[in-house]
Order: sequence, then structure tokens, then C-alpha cells
Amino acid sequence: MTKKEIESFIDDREKMRDFINLSKENFLKSYSYLTEEEYEKTKDDVKKELEYIRKQIRKECISYGEIAELQSLSKFIDKEDVELLEWAGVEEFGEERQRLESNK
Repeated sequence: MTKKEIESFIDDREKMRDFINLSKENFLKSYSYLTEEEYEKTKDDVKKELEYIRKQIRKECISYGEIAELQSLSKFIDKEDVELLEWAGVEEFGEERQRLESNK
């Protein structure tokens, strides 16, 4: 018997909307058929996507769609990552930045 590969739901728009807006606990309650491992795999994929967007910024070939995606994922940007936070439009001392810092 082979072990089932853990899958990400990063391409599922509805789940990703809830992933961004809900706490981990509430998300897993809402999607009881998903495992914590799938949640964590998606979180890892979000980090990979943020790094891809960083590369696009540095190559100066970022699209408006990628900027919009970066803005939607701003909750997952490290509070010390000034480069991505700035591109995501998160103000240095604004409410969004305070919310990000309180989530860490």
C-alpha cells in the first residue's frame, strides 16, 4: 500500500479565500475533510509563491495580476520583509501592518 501524497489546495479559489480570511482552527473546522497536513502544505506553497513574486519584482517583470496576488497574500508575508510588504501596499505604520504584527 502506498502512502497518499499530501496535496495543496492553492489552486482552489474558494478555499484560498477562506484560508486567507479565517484562522487555521476555523478553517479546519469549516473544511473538516481537509487535514492539517494539507493546510500546512498549502501554507508552504504560499511561501513558494511569495518567493516567485519576489524574483519577478527583482527581475522587473512583475504583472498586475502578480501584484494583486501579492496583496491578497499579504497576511503571510513576514513582518520584517519590507520588500514584499512595500510591493503589497502595506503601510509601514498603518492598520494592516499592525494587524500583521499582531498575527505573528
